[in-house]
Amino acid sequence: MEPPVLLQRREGVAYVTLNRADKLNAINVGLRDALLAALAEIEADTDVHCVVLQAAGRAFSAGQDLDERAPILAGTLIDLGAALEAGINRLILAIVQLPQPVIAAVQGRAVGAGAGLALACDLMVAGPGASLHFSFSRLGLVPDSGSSWFLQRRLGPYRAAQALLLAEPIPAASARDMGLVAALSESDDTVSALAEAMAARIAKGSPEAIRATKALLREAAANDLASQLQAEARQQTRAGHSDAYRQALAGFLNRAR
Repeated sequence: MEPPVLLQRREGVAYVTLNRADKLNAINVGLRDALLAALAEIEADTDVHCVVLQAAGRAFSAGQDLDERAPILAGTLIDLGAALEAGINRLILAIVQLPQPVIAAVQGRAVGAGAGLALACDLMVAGPGASLHFSFSRLGLVPDSGSSWFLQRRLGPYRAAQALLLAEPIPAASARDMGLVAALSESDDTVSALAEAMAARIAKGSPEAIRATKALLREAAANDLASQLQAEARQQTRAGHSDAYRQALAGFLNRAR
């Protein structure tokens, strides 16, 4: 039986692949636990400087595996909020709190919690046939997986309301124009290659500076300007003492002479 998540490393980049293609990479307990384990392993690996989150098959993720909710129809009470806290919420926080930047490579549909996983990443690239679906209200549910938090901050309240209340698919080109997607690949078959190229570019930078930049962006979500300026100054103190900065400074000054 194939594992639900694959983890590979090469040249400073970790590639995490959702591997339930026959179920459109729907998130069940097995996939959740395997993904959490992979992220914990990456967090501890100082040789990994960037992460690509991708998926096997024709869809990034169909979201929560509704087969796990079938007992509700037989009268079993399932607390969906408690299930979120035990499952998807932990995945979202693990991605956001990972010290390395994460690039989502989205092909096909990213639905509900699957779209939330993509939004939790620091950058998203997509194939031209990809789409984001925040269709919670069509199931009689409210937004989860951080989608209300991410969309409000990235799109503003009006566009976030459009996405969540109208619950219409957002095609990849529209997502790019809205600022949710950083780049589109030429075809759906090349989205992983685009993510790999972007990750390789990031991984060539100073690992300490890349991690510190992600940390600053995370702090900025809660800080006022004065607090963020102080946070930047603290991080710049550390960066200014690094070998990477001294080497870059020496190279610049030598070229300028």
